[in-house]
Amino acid sequence: MSTRQDDMVRKDARRILDCSERIHRQLFSQVLSELNKVRVSVGQYNLLSVLADEGVCTMTKVARSLYVTTSAVTAMTDGLVRKKMIRRRRSRQDRRIVEIAITDEGWKIVAKIRRQVENFYIPILKSLGKRNTRELISLQTEMCEIMGRGEK
Repeated sequence: MSTRQDDMVRKDARRILDCSERIHRQLFSQVLSELNKVRVSVGQYNLLSVLADEGVCTMTKVARSLYVTTSAVTAMTDGLVRKKMIRRRRSRQDRRIVEIAITDEGWKIVAKIRRQVENFYIPILKSLGKRNTRELISLQTEMCEIMGRGEK
């Protein structure tokens, strides 16, 4: 790629970054307010979200999904266990492995936050219209696929 093309791509990347940051700041302020009510950190919510999507997981699997260490996951799980949002147990196959699973209480938090995020996006998507929304979804899906290829 030529220097001119690099500059254009960098400029586009900056525009995406600027827009993403604005969207995330606004969304984050709403979500954070709700999480504070139930005394759950963003990291703990992300952990709950992984468990909601993946089911029973090992501490190692959650750590990889969140790009953190297993000791960080242990610290996050301690508070969630106390709040009865997850349960932690030793694997039946290998007692050295700790498995965690979301509880009904944890599901309530995830459902509430996900509904809040949906409600944040609904007026935006209505304004975009059906065609632009489909294109946005298609492009974001493609970006996720590209990012996923880099993880392997």
